[in-house]
Amino acid sequence: MANTADILLPLAPDLIVVDGVIDEAAVGTVVMVQLAVQLLVVVAIVTYYGRDSLARGAIPGVDAIGGE
Repeated sequence: MANTADILLPLAPDLIVVDGVIDEAAVGTVVMVQLAVQLLVVVAIVTYYGRDSLARGAIPGVDAIGGE
């Protein structure tokens, strides 16, 4: 996932470095896109599988170790 932001929002090196100084706004944009994509993936997985066990249906062997 770390490279997702670079793929979705590619920045040329000449746009990131201006007069020998890294443009913090460009780096911040890339970081925010990366975090947004990661959050979207997490929400999608939890929505699909559910919050309790992140599994659809029964998990084999849980009764033997869970005690409940």
